[in-house]
Amino acid sequence: MVELQIISDVASSSNSSSMVSSKKYEVFLSFRGEDTRMNFTSHLHEALKKKEVETFIDYELRKGDEISPALIQAIENSLVSIVILSPNYASSKWCLEELNKILECRKKQGQMVIPVFYNVDPYIPKDLSNLKKILLYHFPELIEIPDLSMARKLERISLHDCISLSELHPSITSLPKLTELALDRCSKIDILKVHSKSLRILVAYDCSSLKEFSITSK
Repeated sequence: MVELQIISDVASSSNSSSMVSSKKYEVFLSFRGEDTRMNFTSHLHEALKKKEVETFIDYELRKGDEISPALIQAIENSLVSIVILSPNYASSKWCLEELNKILECRKKQGQMVIPVFYNVDPYIPKDLSNLKKILLYHFPELIEIPDLSMARKLERISLHDCISLSELHPSITSLPKLTELALDRCSKIDILKVHSKSLRILVAYDCSSLKEFSITSK
């Protein structure tokens, strides 16, 4: 059962972390209300409460609170963030702002982030024709980038602190509209060959393993 696995992951994090005593919440739930509030999220919240896991969920805000500052503070004061990625999650500016703050806390505080894919495919979609940006910050789990040759409108790729990424797929450096490629602190990349007329910004700061580098325009 998904809820039980999530609770197990939260418990492992709580038992191993020295930050527990300084945090107000053990878990922050980030979700799109219209997709999951009355089903998966409410079931998960109840399961966490039964296990006496101190959990923040947005409908617990006191009347009169300013939502945005309260949410920011709740995220900062949580040991773990559970992000429930549902079909309409990414279409909500509010959800994306939450996610941005969560990833910031992951990078600066070492906050544990547990993604849950609810009624969505966790893999990269087959139709990449309208994709314009790929922004990944501090993802040590990322070890490879797939073939992006079908993403003909892709303009910006930012891969920051992806310390396990050792190489780029050749398709990336040949994208016709790519203007910015940022690879700062991708410390395992050792070869970087760029063949692009459109590229205007290339960031390779602290790519400490880089041994072979070339840039040409076709």
